Amino acid sequence: MRAASVLCGLAVVAAASLPAAATAETIGFKLLPRYSYTTFKSDAPLETVVGHTADTGLQGELTVDPAKPQAAKGTVKVDMNTVRTGIDKRDADMRSKTYLDTDVVSAVLSGQPLGADINYWTQLFPFIFLMAVGMGAVFVPLTLTAVHHVRAEDSGIGSGVLNTMQQIGGALGLAILGTVASHATTTHTEEIAPGVANGLQQADPSVLDGLMSAFGVGSFQDLVGQVAYLGSFTQGATAAFAVGVFLMLAGSAVVWLFLDVKHEELATDGPAEGVHVG
Repeated sequence: MRAASVLCGLAVVAAASLPAAATAETIGFKLLPRYSYTTFKSDAPLETVVGHTADTGLQGELTVDPAKPQAAKGTVKVDMNTVRTGIDKRDADMRSKTYLDTDVVSAVLSGQPLGADINYWTQLFPFIFLMAVGMGAVFVPLTLTAVHHVRAEDSGIGSGVLNTMQQIGGALGLAILGTVASHATTTHTEEIAPGVANGLQQADPSVLDGLMSAFGVGSFQDLVGQVAYLGSFTQGATAAFAVGVFLMLAGSAVVWLFLDVKHEELATDGPAEGVHVG
């Protein structure tokens, strides 16, 4: 649908167009949302999708010079959140990140932060708690396993090698995940930028000025890039987490296949004689 050509036709009831401002040279008209509607058709590979929007989802204005009607100028703005095709699941998918990504633009224009509807205790805390418990349950046994059966006089060297490999592995893993996240974020930003631009064009100039000031940018294109990046950051993070899961599964497979150390051995690992105190 993203690559399909969209044909928009505007049907306006004549009585619904009222003069908004009149001067000696030009006459201004505004579309009354409740009396106007717009339709579109998308020639998808397997079917032709026809949709419409009306009510408050449509705004427009027209300026006409009676002496030069061919020079009339106007704009029509369509709120893509109100577009309906007759199938709710298809409508939700059309507004998702894969296509129009309307949530990002709506959040920015309304001033609400992305993720404002997320509940910390039910949607974040359980996974943070699980990660903390998992790290505590894994790191200590793996540390003991790494220095298993190392002679007492070599314990310092063994500990140093372990810490060095942990630092190298952490740096390498961070570089891999950062590269994956950056690539996925950049790719998704380029994909949704046109839709974000269309959505921001519906905003009033004063709102756009405020957004450009808040983001510290000086042009509309830079604002589009910033908003598209906000909507794509989670996409990059998700891709990085997916690669991280694969790396952890690969590490777990190595441990299960090649590590043959029983917990009883770890419990008895240590100096043969007791430590003399005093």
